Amino acid sequence: MGARVVLGFALERLEERGRQCFGDGLNWAGCSIIVLLGQQRRFDLFDFCYHLLKVQRQDGKDEIIKNVPLKKMADRIRKYQILNNEIFAILNKYMKSVETDSSTVEHVRCFQPPIHQSLATTC
Repeated sequence: MGARVVLGFALERLEERGRQCFGDGLNWAGCSIIVLLGQQRRFDLFDFCYHLLKVQRQDGKDEIIKNVPLKKMADRIRKYQILNNEIFAILNKYMKSVETDSSTVEHVRCFQPPIHQSLATTC
């Protein structure tokens, strides 16, 4: 319960300023890094916010702890979860299309680098 309070306080305090300054950019950046590193499954399994959302759904409590309503915090986590899932879907779709395109054989012509005249006479 103490972790829910700490996370709720952090989400409440940073929500407005971060959202106004960066919009969804931080979510896009974080999800992009996670997908590029191939860590999406680990993120889904170990993200503590998702755990708090499950606990809140199970408890169903609507308390206000340190001026943070738990239901509001759970709603905000759910919105971020939906946003992250949409971003992951877009990135995975794009990354899979890039992987299939790169698997085709490319014909690359290699050229020798130019040699300076002073070096060409000594060789």
